[in-house]
Amino acid sequence: MVDEFRSAWVRRVVLVDARDERRELMKRVVEGDDAVAILVGEAGTRATALAIVAEQRADSVVLDVQMPIAEGLATIRALRERYPHLGIVVCSFDLDRATLQRVLAEGADACLAKPVNRRNILTALAAGGSRRGLTLAEWAGSRVQTDVADPGNERSILGVR
Repeated sequence: MVDEFRSAWVRRVVLVDARDERRELMKRVVEGDDAVAILVGEAGTRATALAIVAEQRADSVVLDVQMPIAEGLATIRALRERYPHLGIVVCSFDLDRATLQRVLAEGADACLAKPVNRRNILTALAAGGSRRGLTLAEWAGSRVQTDVADPGNERSILGVR
């Protein structure tokens, strides 16, 4: 699985979630010993996320939009305005169609419904996670479609820009 996600560089990822315990869970999903993505910081607020992305020169952010929702959307908007090439991957338990559309409109590259697995996160980071290459939909081709559950009966990538 890992080889298909390898590229010339490793993604430098910042996790953004208002809850410490949720960041801890997502850390386990993002991190691995395969040198595909490294966690360079964690943030619980918009201000902290903006600062860490700048300080750590992050390539990507994995963010839970429920910070509450208004703060999550404002965080996506601020990240996109300040860092146009930053990959923004949103993960959340509560992604109804209206929220999904708002998240993508604010500038997220991909939305994943929790629980997420490592494969989906790596797919999103490899493609949408850099904005230097293909979009997630282009990279994934037939492997990922919007509004379709993955074969393992887990909710998967719900939307891509």
